[in-house]
Amino acid sequence: NGDILEGSPHKGTARDNNVLLVSIIGMDDMKSRCQLLSLLAQKGVNIDMISWGESLSFSTPRVWKNKIQSVLEELLGSRNWEIEEEVCKLSLIGSGMSDRVGIAAEMVGALINKGIRVMALSAGEIKISVFVPERNAQTGLEAVHSRFF
Repeated sequence: NGDILEGSPHKGTARDNNVLLVSIIGMDDMKSRCQLLSLLAQKGVNIDMISWGESLSFSTPRVWKNKIQSVLEELLGSRNWEIEEEVCKLSLIGSGMSDRVGIAAEMVGALINKGIRVMALSAGEIKISVFVPERNAQTGLEAVHSRFF
């Protein structure tokens, strides 16, 4: 996506509209969390990103919605969880990004400056991904691209 800056670890941006963001509140014990993840794995659900803090959140392709919903209803009934469908994953991709200080802050800053809410963030060795409302996907992608390329 666009020109690559000389010496920059940033190689491109990507947008994925085929994601769900699942959030579960009040599942505090490790045994319940492991049980949930095991049940999802048994059903063949592919989880992309997991945030394991006060709440448990994860992303997955939209095709798994019905299976996830079934498992959550079985374990938790109809309370303390939500599946957000109108989200998009934006990613900044490049090698050695974990060695560069402040890239995630710059990426989030570019989105916030456009008034875009960042719902979740995942950072790794070669990519930083954020989840934003789907209605802001194109503006967000352009903001990230403009900031880094």
